[in-house]
Amino acid sequence: MAPDLAHVQKQTFQVLEHLLNDDSEVGFRSGDIETDGPDDEFDAASIAEKLRKVADALNEDANFQAKLRELKVAVAQEALEKTLHSGVDTLVQSHVGQKAEVAPELQLIKATMALGLYLKQTCPGLRQQLQTTIGTFLNQRVGPWIQEQGGWERVAAASQQNTSL
Repeated sequence: MAPDLAHVQKQTFQVLEHLLNDDSEVGFRSGDIETDGPDDEFDAASIAEKLRKVADALNEDANFQAKLRELKVAVAQEALEKTLHSGVDTLVQSHVGQKAEVAPELQLIKATMALGLYLKQTCPGLRQQLQTTIGTFLNQRVGPWIQEQGGWERVAAASQQNTSL
């Protein structure tokens, strides 16, 4: 008879505990695990060790390593985009950004630049990704407005006249 779902979920966490922690952090090894389900042969440490061997073999595969590098870049890019979008929106919506005399698009540009410079200083390794992310963000959010103003030269001149964010 198959174990119920709650029991399988509990076992999954036990296996992961052994797989992801050092043995000394787990505090118990094979044979020390109480099983209260129908499968008395369940051994989280043994299962974790088998899964570790499979993962180690995959980690030696060049194609797998290439995909992992792609995944890391994608995750970093997505995190950077989310951080930039939410950070800029928060800055623009803050009390400081509620200056009626400053166009909302200009507030957005100023907040984006401020956050971009901060991220550049704190995450220098992401400079190229940051440049791409900010460029895409600005083009999507205020590109048409910049065009309507006559281009970046006029936007820059307007931003100098009104330096408050």
